[in-house]
Amino acid sequence: MKNIANIALSNNQKALYLGSRDFDKYNVPFKSFFGNKLTSFVYRVLYSDNLKDTQTGLRAIPFEFLKDFLDLYGERFEYEINMLINCSINNKNIIEIPIQTVYFYDNKETHFNPFLDSYKIYKVMLKTFIKFTLSSLLSFLVDVGIFTLFFKSFSKFIYSSTLTIWISTFLSRVLSGVFNYTINKNFVFNKVSREGMFKEYAILWFIQLVLSGFLVTFVYSKIPFNPALIKILVDTLISIVSFNIQNKYIFNGEEK
Repeated sequence: MKNIANIALSNNQKALYLGSRDFDKYNVPFKSFFGNKLTSFVYRVLYSDNLKDTQTGLRAIPFEFLKDFLDLYGERFEYEINMLINCSINNKNIIEIPIQTVYFYDNKETHFNPFLDSYKIYKVMLKTFIKFTLSSLLSFLVDVGIFTLFFKSFSKFIYSSTLTIWISTFLSRVLSGVFNYTINKNFVFNKVSREGMFKEYAILWFIQLVLSGFLVTFVYSKIPFNPALIKILVDTLISIVSFNIQNKYIFNGEEK
């Protein structure tokens, strides 16, 4: 503890300092190794921070971070993971300092409940992403519904099916994009509007649209598989990246 405190005090960089254990050591119990590796992997995918030890309680907290941390929800492991998420989505530095990894009696004296505490940790980590996924599914249904409505309506006086499809696709994508932005801002990330927020979202939305079409076409040209399945895989990967960008850079204003 004294070592991590000394490093934090001597370093001018404002950051949350973590006493990080090495779970690759030979003496680490398998359940501790597997649990921490899995949690670190999920955290890296969702929040783009590569942390080796997300459950360490040995932390040095700068005074400037205390105000935000005091308002965080949860207790024990749930609170600790919320602290990391707060740093990741608000671009606060997190610095890991290696510490000695010691386990006695195969870690039987740990206060960590593998089922209850794991549930609480993953509930916190996945809560926003689950809402983001639901928002994406709702937006997809809105997209399909509006496309169907416009296609049937325009078909009555536009006799070119190709032109009708393109017009219907464009309008449905624009309206479903506005719907998705509104849901993400007010429900998923729950942020107050700030100048440039919608513009940034619109740019990301357009990049996703072009990137999806390009990658599906490219993959299909190399692997002539079911294009619908290729699109699902491509769009899933793009969606994870999009979640990170929206969480950290677009919807990063004040909470409502």
